[in-house]
Amino acid sequence: MISIAVLNMAMQDKTTGSMIACHDCDGLFPLEAIKPGQCARCPRCGAVLYQPKKDTVERSLALVLTGLILYIPANVSPIFILKTMGNVRENIMLSGVIELFRQGLWDLAVLVFCASILVPFVKLTTLFYVLASAKLRRKFVGVAKVFRVYRFIDEWGMLEVYMLGILVALTKLDAFADVYLGLGFYSFIGLLLITVFSSATLDSQFVWNELEALK
Repeated sequence: MISIAVLNMAMQDKTTGSMIACHDCDGLFPLEAIKPGQCARCPRCGAVLYQPKKDTVERSLALVLTGLILYIPANVSPIFILKTMGNVRENIMLSGVIELFRQGLWDLAVLVFCASILVPFVKLTTLFYVLASAKLRRKFVGVAKVFRVYRFIDEWGMLEVYMLGILVALTKLDAFADVYLGLGFYSFIGLLLITVFSSATLDSQFVWNELEALK
């Protein structure tokens, strides 16, 4: 683990050229190149400044590719199937958005569409673009801006909220109809887990350093 003394030495000698701010005391310090398993601490308050994640590009890229594969059945396959009085109705991801439009709730329909369908797709594709650039060691056009877009929308993907809404709906519908889970439901759960894990395994500081080193 990198000690406070090592970080102070980095401030006087050679650094990676990157600066990092402490989330606790707002101190700004040069960051020395450190390896996975090590940890840089703030020389002022002792808080963790940065801790690299092992194989972050490869792991995140694998998760993103899996997420893009799951995105298709999650949106086009039935999430659940209702059977009542001989009638069968399949519900896909867009069903809720369409129903909100029919009821005149245009603003809410747009919000649900963006949070549950559009934003997750943009999030996956932008992260794939950035990680592919870092993995291939080639600076793609506008890759830094694309990464900023990803960082901005990372907090706007609300798949877990949409998943909660689906579970509540299933609980209520089960009282008066036979409810069967479809392929879309399981794909949606997989997509939700993928988005969570991809954010957890991504080392943004490492990716920024990699992008800065590309020509």
